[in-house]
Amino acid sequence: VTLTEDNKVISKDDMAALITENATKDVVIKTPAGITLTFAKGTMKAVDGKDTYDFGVSMSDDYSKHSNMGVVTKDNFVSLIDFNYSGNLPAEATVKIPVGVERAGQTLYYSQKVEAGYTLVQSVKVDAEGYITVKQDHCSTYVVTTTDVSEDDVVDAPAGDLNAVMYVILVMASAVALTITKGSKMRKRA
Repeated sequence: VTLTEDNKVISKDDMAALITENATKDVVIKTPAGITLTFAKGTMKAVDGKDTYDFGVSMSDDYSKHSNMGVVTKDNFVSLIDFNYSGNLPAEATVKIPVGVERAGQTLYYSQKVEAGYTLVQSVKVDAEGYITVKQDHCSTYVVTTTDVSEDDVVDAPAGDLNAVMYVILVMASAVALTITKGSKMRKRA
């Protein structure tokens, strides 16, 4: 299915037909943004509560258009991908995303935007044609970066500051221990 700028939505009936076709072959949905979603043969099923399936997507590689991205900076930002579709897909999809042939061979990080930051979905190598390929079973907003920006790698304080804090805590704990020991010895003498 090749979607156009004027028609990015698949109706419930059309999706039912695609699910029937999926019993015998892969289903590929091509978006106007150049992203393709491939559902492997025999995997698709209707999503409860969905009357339409909006596969529109906006992509932006202009960091200046995005503010308050936290750990994503202009130095590690590659692209922001915002799917119109939200929630579970009809099946896990193999998603092919253009990031530019100039990035061929680079390892990039595809992370989902979550309330508290980012969750790494997959690290991927850019192919010779300038695409990354990821797997996902739902859609929302994602960011592609040159470094891993997921919450597991975010540190609140630089290591040097953390070491200084730990040093001060150890010194204070030692002083308290010395005071207690000295006081205890003085009471024994009395």
